[in-house]
Amino acid sequence: MQRISDENWTRADLVEKYSTYVFPYINLGVELDVTGLYRFAKENGLSFYCAMMHTAIKAALTIENFRYRLVEGEPYLCEKLDPSFVHLAKGQERFLVVHGEYREDIVDFCRVNMEKMREAEQGRQIRGKISAESSKEILYITCIPWVKYTHFVRTIEDARTDNIPRLSWGKYEENERGRLMMPFSVQVHHALMDGYHVGIYMQRVQNILDLFTR
Repeated sequence: MQRISDENWTRADLVEKYSTYVFPYINLGVELDVTGLYRFAKENGLSFYCAMMHTAIKAALTIENFRYRLVEGEPYLCEKLDPSFVHLAKGQERFLVVHGEYREDIVDFCRVNMEKMREAEQGRQIRGKISAESSKEILYITCIPWVKYTHFVRTIEDARTDNIPRLSWGKYEENERGRLMMPFSVQVHHALMDGYHVGIYMQRVQNILDLFTR
């Protein structure tokens, strides 16, 4: 991560404002058309979950605010964003947390993170010594594929220090036009971004999804 200089940090007053809030987060949800990505994943033997993770991270990397982090009250800019995501192994009810890796190529991304899921299932995933910086250069990702929800609020470890964005999605269903629609929600710290940035993010996620539509 790179330290953001004070003269270039325009959100200092918002950090001070929201530092005293019990729940200083924005949480927004939309419906996304995932028809094209779903077909692409199935035709190429990819996990839709992994393909959607790739799309969500790719969009986040295009918006600087999604790469902002506060570390002990000081602003930093992430140079990368890796997924920290939940995985429910077949036949299990308790989820695993998998520490993934972002790759620019979607097929490579899916391959790498499917392997990380298998390693986690077998208790073989070893994080090693993770630096304070690397532990912040992530996005928390989860999926509830059994429910087509309208809103989803995520758990927070400590509202004073936890400012990592959380991305979630639910069950996709076919609408009357034959399109697969899926609920997608974003939870972010208000000190680091506003509703405007979340709105732009949602648009960019859908724009990437539309690239898969034929």
